[in-house]
Amino acid sequence: MTLINATPHEIHLLLDSGYYILEKSGITPRVNQSSQNVEPLYCNGLSIPIKKTSLGELEGLPDEAEGVYYIVSLLVLEAGKKLGRKDLFAPDTVRDEHGNIKGAKGFIQ
Repeated sequence: MTLINATPHEIHLLLDSGYYILEKSGITPRVNQSSQNVEPLYCNGLSIPIKKTSLGELEGLPDEAEGVYYIVSLLVLEAGKKLGRKDLFAPDTVRDEHGNIKGAKGFIQ
């Protein structure tokens, strides 16, 4: 089995069996987005701009291959599930007391 880190940063795995780093691969699939301005939100005399965002196609993700699994963002994972992809995982992140990501304790499918 091969795990490919298809995120734009290193993944630090914090496992009971040890600490491992998955280097970024240079593959960074994305979900296209489009947005349009809609009616602003009026609150306390302020006019706050609002955009409605729509998610589009998944791009940059290699085809499935036997024994190859990709670590991707949660957004890419969810888009891939809709396409029937079973080779995708997202990091199950661990955060410190300030909300900063320390690493991942495993993966989400």
